[in-house]
Amino acid sequence: MRGSNKPYQHDRRRPHDELADIKRPYSGPKIGISGLVVVRHAAVNRRSPDLPKQISVEFERESSPGSHLILTGSLVHLRNFSANEGIVSFGCHEDTDIAKLPAKLTLQLEEQIEFISEEFLIEGENNITLQGAATAGGRELAPTLFLDTGPVSGAGHLKVYSKASIYTVKL
Repeated sequence: MRGSNKPYQHDRRRPHDELADIKRPYSGPKIGISGLVVVRHAAVNRRSPDLPKQISVEFERESSPGSHLILTGSLVHLRNFSANEGIVSFGCHEDTDIAKLPAKLTLQLEEQIEFISEEFLIEGENNITLQGAATAGGRELAPTLFLDTGPVSGAGHLKVYSKASIYTVKL
């Protein structure tokens, strides 16, 4: 039997170091999934649901393609609208013009954001970015957006972008 002339060298690393080498690629920041977007609109085709041409939705990361967007018929006609402290209004009112929205709207401790409108007029380029609250080492899951509208009209476009959660794994 022939062998090597080199003397046997034992790996002098300690078991703790070997374990750290194994853990290293699995530890650190990881990207989670994006939040859910639910669009209910009056003109939805129940056999083949699709977004109105004025609205697009993108996700930073879906758990599986098509699983984060839900399209259904509008529930607006079933709602009883009443003013209370939990409602935030944007846009047109009978006695005012269109209000300019702030660049960033922060709703703390909300798991969902809901926009309800009897008619939805989209003018110009508009963006809604959904992002979870910042945490140590990442960000929480983005809130669910419920967009419930009657007829959607206008020559503008609304892009909804749902960012993914980010979390840190420590092994």
